[in-house]
Amino acid sequence: KKGFVDLLAWCREQEIEAGVTTNGSALSLKMAARIVAARPLNVNISCDGPDAQTHDYLRGWPGLFDTLSAGIGHLRAEQRAQGIDFPIVIKPTVNKANFRTLPHIVRWAERVGATAVNFQPMHRSTQETYDELWIESAEDFADLERVTAQLCEMHQRGHAIVNSPEILRLMAPHFREERAPAKLGACRVGLRDFFIST
Repeated sequence: KKGFVDLLAWCREQEIEAGVTTNGSALSLKMAARIVAARPLNVNISCDGPDAQTHDYLRGWPGLFDTLSAGIGHLRAEQRAQGIDFPIVIKPTVNKANFRTLPHIVRWAERVGATAVNFQPMHRSTQETYDELWIESAEDFADLERVTAQLCEMHQRGHAIVNSPEILRLMAPHFREERAPAKLGACRVGLRDFFIST
């Protein structure tokens, strides 16, 4: 969006910690230099697969995986050149079409120089989430539990996975649409964070 990097820089001048979540389509060399100079709190990049076939299908944008992969390299190069460091976090949206690839996403993120991976299970919203992308068969749940156990092991071995093992193990209950116990209380994110989205 036009003016976005100026907004990031203004936030830094006002001592407001501001980060960005992006699909990575605009991370050219020139844009990466401007973003790094603005010193964001973080750059989160939506990436739904460890390869172009999975990611580009889910995002409906041929070539996007290669573009965002190169963009991470541009950000890292600019961080080194400018002596500025901030996290570059990969944020996959977990769904039926990609959940078996989650460990591969972690390894890919490490190879391209991302700081960490933060998995986010999808919510039912669009027609695709009902028709194609929701995890619901017994076979899928068995595989999901196997994959989340593998991610927990990777987390324990020091791979840069933001989600705690406890949260990772809650992916299957999420897709089963189980309600959280009342003793956990209400979600307090809305009292702590302010989100601006288009």
